[in-house]
Amino acid sequence: MFNVTYYKRRFESVQKHKRLFFAAMMVLASCCSCYGVVLNGADVALYRDDGDGAWPDGVTAITNMLNTLGYTHELIQAADLNFSEQDFSDLYSMILFPGGFAYYYNIDISKAGKQRIRRFLAQGGGYMGICAGSFFACDITVWEDVAWDDAAPGYYNLDIYAGTGTGPINEIAEWEGDGYNMCSFLFSTENEILKGYKDVPFTEDILYFGGPYFTIDSNSNVDVEILATYAHAGVHAGKPAIIAFRYGDGKVVLFGPHPEIEEDSDRDGVTIDREDTMADNGSDWGLTSKVLEWLMLEEKCKINEITTEDDKVTLSWTTAPGTPHSVQVSDDLSGWVDRLSVCSNSYGVTQDVPISLDAAAGYFRVQTGRAKMVPIPAGDCVIGDTLSEGSLDERPVHTNTIDGFMMDRFEVCNKSMCEVMQWAFDNGHVDVYGSVVSNIIGDPQTLMVLPPQNITFATDTFSVVINREYHPAVSVTWYGAQAYCTYRSMMEELEPCVDLGDWSCTWSNSGYRLPTEAEWEDAARGGIAGQRHTWGNAIDTSTANYYLSGDPFPLAVIPTSPVGYYDDLQTPAGVDMANGYGQYDMTGNVWEWCWDWYDSAYYDVAPAADPRGPASGDYKVMRGGSWFNASTPLPNYLRAARRLGIYAPSFSGTAIGFRAVRRMD
Repeated sequence: MFNVTYYKRRFESVQKHKRLFFAAMMVLASCCSCYGVVLNGADVALYRDDGDGAWPDGVTAITNMLNTLGYTHELIQAADLNFSEQDFSDLYSMILFPGGFAYYYNIDISKAGKQRIRRFLAQGGGYMGICAGSFFACDITVWEDVAWDDAAPGYYNLDIYAGTGTGPINEIAEWEGDGYNMCSFLFSTENEILKGYKDVPFTEDILYFGGPYFTIDSNSNVDVEILATYAHAGVHAGKPAIIAFRYGDGKVVLFGPHPEIEEDSDRDGVTIDREDTMADNGSDWGLTSKVLEWLMLEEKCKINEITTEDDKVTLSWTTAPGTPHSVQVSDDLSGWVDRLSVCSNSYGVTQDVPISLDAAAGYFRVQTGRAKMVPIPAGDCVIGDTLSEGSLDERPVHTNTIDGFMMDRFEVCNKSMCEVMQWAFDNGHVDVYGSVVSNIIGDPQTLMVLPPQNITFATDTFSVVINREYHPAVSVTWYGAQAYCTYRSMMEELEPCVDLGDWSCTWSNSGYRLPTEAEWEDAARGGIAGQRHTWGNAIDTSTANYYLSGDPFPLAVIPTSPVGYYDDLQTPAGVDMANGYGQYDMTGNVWEWCWDWYDSAYYDVAPAADPRGPASGDYKVMRGGSWFNASTPLPNYLRAARRLGIYAPSFSGTAIGFRAVRRMD
């Protein structure tokens, strides 16, 4: 039964139980090293707890709905989010949070668990929130005129929606009364999500049970699509009721009402009081089916042509600017394998990509999304200390014309480093002696000294330490960063830029390489000239990982934060610490290797177009600052203009990492 009295009693008693829940979480955290549950993966990860959070009837109805619509699901709990060693992006297409009590979602799911959800979305996953699942997603939750925000100790929400969820709407159903009722919702706008469902405008009667209406933060730069508004009589009529938006490369849909409940059918497995008397104009599962389809759609490109010549298969398709594409192959249409990734900066161009026949399979497809790189447009960039507060080597301020290029959105993380180095080891390119990784082919150099807190090597296998998968790869030499770029190029069948024999670069090749110093500063400025940092002039503990910045990781042996960590825990609401090009951690976290040799007087003689540094030198340039560097006083190491040239290319350290670039195709 739908026991309203029970749920209201539980909600009203949460304050007195708060300390007990925090204590329980501390005990659970102490046992995290013992957590060994293996998740199997499915289309949908459906959140269900054994406490007071998820509404059991809602979970039952969602389960039956997913089964009917043909989607597989796996039930997950807070511990799976908080402690799992598995990558959710490899397991699920979307996460669904049902109705219930967002209060318990907030306190049961730790910072690490919430970060796991946000990272899953940023990498292309989907999120559906229903009622409490929608409150949970909001930056601010207002319940019975009380605002719950990040400022309250222990409460910060998931923060994937830069806005407010407000409820209950008592004019629909008095929370102190029955608490639920049918409500009409108006769908008045054509959109791709519900295309083909019904002709707009139309109304849909959906069960309402204390869910939110949504207020969009005026400071947010996220495009929010209002799918439906409340259509009842009352002061909240016309308020957004169902909304959709992008989060990173992922997609989010938030429902104020409960579309999983079938008021005129028993197929949801749930019996509701007054079920026979509540007016309904049909099932809402068709509506939900369209939403699920959009959330889990891996956007594909139509291949215009496939040609075969000699030992190559060439695929052609039409692309849009800055859109990353993954070319995938399959033997049987059931398992798809990434062969290579490409990205273009031009509208309507035909992308031709050859794949060697020995690497190809019988079936091909091209998919978009889950961008690892972002386009940095061609143009002029003002380089140097425009605020006249730095060192002499940052002057004279000058303008460089820089060709367009692609650059990693995030610093290279341990997970990616392991994948690439494992490929290189398996193919005879590198060897490991103790903790030292060296290249076999080419000019032998130390590529990396494995930090045991991040990466280990045993039985011919590189492995990432639990919960360090997305921390930046550190203790990588300049040679190691270049070798990573070469091996990554070879993995994706791109032309390597870097010759590991003499460490020279063929700039016109299609593969990966380190950015030049000018490219790095151009990207770091994000299209905004003259700012101190990559997003502006101010820096505080919510914007970057630097010394005493107060993130959750300062007590670790290597106190980095996961790459992109500051995309989701910042204040005020709606502020995203990506720069203007969508990149993260260009300020702080780890120093980043650049291509160039360092010369303190290089700005006096640098060419005006695409400078690549001196022909030789003793030290390589690093940029961006790290967790080791303080934000005060000025001038400091965290400024976009700051140059550091004190380490030879053979040096490695736990405050040094990198990111890769490649040419525009």
